[in-house]
Amino acid sequence: MLSIKHSLRSFLSVYLLCVAGFTQAQVSTEVQVAKQFEAFAGRNVTEKLFVHTDKEFYLAGEIVWYKIYYLDGKLHQPLDLSKLAYVEIIDQNNKPVMQGKNKLDSNAGSGSFFLPSSIGSGSYKFRAYTNWMKNTDAGFYFEKNITIINTLRPLNLPLVAPVRSFDIQFFPEGGNLVNGIESRVAFKLTDQYGKSTNFTGVVTDNNGTEVARFESFRFGMGSFVMKPVEGHSYTAVITTENGSSVSRSLPIPRTSGYVLRAHTDGDNLILDVVTNITEKANGAEVSILAHTRQEIAFAKKQKIVNGSARFSFPKKTLRDGVSHITIFNDDQQPVCERLFFKAPAKALSIAATPASRSYNTRNKVSVDLNTSFDGRGVPVELSLAVYQVDSLSVASTQHMQAYLLLNSDIRGYIENPSFYFSGNSDVAKAADNLMMTQGWRRFNWSQPLSKTTEAPEFAPEFDGHIVSATVTYNRNQEAVSGVKTYLTVPGTKTQFYAGVTDVNGRSFYDIRDYYGKNEVVVQTEQLIDSNYRIEISDPFSDRYSNKPFEAFDINTSHSNLIRHHSIAVQAHNAFLSDSLSRFVVPAIDSLPFYGRYTKRYLLDDFVRFTTMEEVLREYVPEIGVRRNAGTQRLLIADWNLIKYLEGEPLILLDGVPVSHKQILAYDPLKVRKLEIVTNRYITGKFVFDGIASFNTYEGNMPGFVFDSKAVILDYEGLQIQREYYSPVYENEVQRLSRVPDFRTLLAWQPQIKTDETGKAAVNFFTSDNTGSFIGVLHGIDKNGQAATQVFNFEVKK
Repeated sequence: MLSIKHSLRSFLSVYLLCVAGFTQAQVSTEVQVAKQFEAFAGRNVTEKLFVHTDKEFYLAGEIVWYKIYYLDGKLHQPLDLSKLAYVEIIDQNNKPVMQGKNKLDSNAGSGSFFLPSSIGSGSYKFRAYTNWMKNTDAGFYFEKNITIINTLRPLNLPLVAPVRSFDIQFFPEGGNLVNGIESRVAFKLTDQYGKSTNFTGVVTDNNGTEVARFESFRFGMGSFVMKPVEGHSYTAVITTENGSSVSRSLPIPRTSGYVLRAHTDGDNLILDVVTNITEKANGAEVSILAHTRQEIAFAKKQKIVNGSARFSFPKKTLRDGVSHITIFNDDQQPVCERLFFKAPAKALSIAATPASRSYNTRNKVSVDLNTSFDGRGVPVELSLAVYQVDSLSVASTQHMQAYLLLNSDIRGYIENPSFYFSGNSDVAKAADNLMMTQGWRRFNWSQPLSKTTEAPEFAPEFDGHIVSATVTYNRNQEAVSGVKTYLTVPGTKTQFYAGVTDVNGRSFYDIRDYYGKNEVVVQTEQLIDSNYRIEISDPFSDRYSNKPFEAFDINTSHSNLIRHHSIAVQAHNAFLSDSLSRFVVPAIDSLPFYGRYTKRYLLDDFVRFTTMEEVLREYVPEIGVRRNAGTQRLLIADWNLIKYLEGEPLILLDGVPVSHKQILAYDPLKVRKLEIVTNRYITGKFVFDGIASFNTYEGNMPGFVFDSKAVILDYEGLQIQREYYSPVYENEVQRLSRVPDFRTLLAWQPQIKTDETGKAAVNFFTSDNTGSFIGVLHGIDKNGQAATQVFNFEVKK
């Protein structure tokens, strides 16, 4: 197999030339860093995932249903790169309790997790990412909080909510405080769960002199202005609305440097760069580079005059969402940076209209859908969940547009992100505070400014799941390079993959159509008595974000409601247990990796012999048994050349490579068929003179003994799709069924598409539960415009 990094470079070079939408806009050639950034952006395709879960509150014994939207990171349009997404539910110790690999097909995927009785009650994170996304900070993986309760284990619910503890952080605009230069300082106060509170504060210097007073504006954030003085340090004391007090030191001012100040003037964004560096104060140049999701919007140089330089450009040059603005000195080094948020002027609209706002139990619900943009109907891909809401299972606060344009481009936690798209009069000021409290974020400028280019550690899985194995010497654990290795999946369908270890001892296998949990075998070319040790790498990410878990806000007041939910789950699983295990069998190619065989032998059609050598000599002329230096080996005949091929053939038993000695010693009465390929087979750096594939009756290699160094383990492949089941009550007989129906999730429809005029209709049925229900729709069109809509209705007896 070719080097994965070499293959990656070649693939991306072609891919980036072909995919529309990834060419950078023309920028000023006078800004050298812009050219370097363009090249960097061209090499680094970004991906985003958005996941719609059916709800956010679950009990053990329920199923978590989810739909994955896979998009390019720049325009949020369809992307054909990764074919696999990794999905996890992790606990507060960052330990995964559920993991799955989901196929991405046509820019989307879907899956489910059955929550077992062993899971504990608490707050969890649901996260998703691709292998390519593992090259970025884990803060940019998709994440959302969910709550799980296990009524089969003691809950030990607290009588009161836990005490909140607060922390405050300060962020000088542009990055640093500099002595003698007036700066704006943003602040953010949150509790241990990322939630804010109102407060007031005062800043004093080391002499006790008051420097500034401030108060929170929205979500515990705000800003104040101060001018640091040489030799002074500064402390802030804040008092929350409940009387709690927090004291923190401000960042230490620098003796010299640059300060960035931004403000808007009508439709323009104004940025002032101020420095107190004497030799830079007159005549030195500074550059600005502004980009939105790696698409450059503005790049220009400016001379510093009397210690300052001003840049101005129209806000309309920036795309909607979060933009990065960086200031570079004349050595092309970044000295200031801040973020800027531009709310969209137009948005995708999803209208959902139920036929009624009130239904009886076991009634049909019809909902008309209309999707439009700028007043015109457009086709949109949608997903729908309809579920019961109460004080435990509350309405989802997740909004797709807010996630794509805001959350996904900021590594930190954002409280109530949908507020910034609400049109509220406070949005502009609140968004500016939010952007200033994010500091230097997604980009490590050492990468785009570097003169050398390194291949990313993790390749995009653009063909199948990449399995990685590491080979080391058994005696000293040193990496072994240049060793040929095999990964195979024993069974009736032959799956064989070959690789060669790199300088780090790693070998990669690009596996296709591998579903469910199966036994895999990984071994080196030395099939017997090797001195190597092989380890399979865990494909799931071992990095985690610093975003807080939500508070497990469950107490004794919820006891009756928890009991009601528990009865509903137990009844559903007891009376409709078959619905939990309905799966869609994936359509996969049934041919083995080598395609069509040259000759097939069904051994039961012939006289059965007790040794494999007799079988081959008596009625398999395509395989010759030869003895060389006291050792027997097999040769495969090429009848076109009318001779035996002299090279090494590939000998397989249920798809697993075995040696000449091993196959000749194997009991032929356990073998059902033999398929032979009589021509040379080449895969990567491997060349085999023919293939002999032996298959047992069950495909499980009964009685075969592997080399002790071979790795044999159960390995989870792609998740097999579970079918969502919902009863139908179209007639009186069905409505009078005595089977109880306590579903709280009335509908899960992950694949809805409106037509060219933006219209569609969905139907589902109510259950025996009464109360309030909501429907949550997420959707996105082909141009990357996303939206979320919620509708509600009541169910009565």
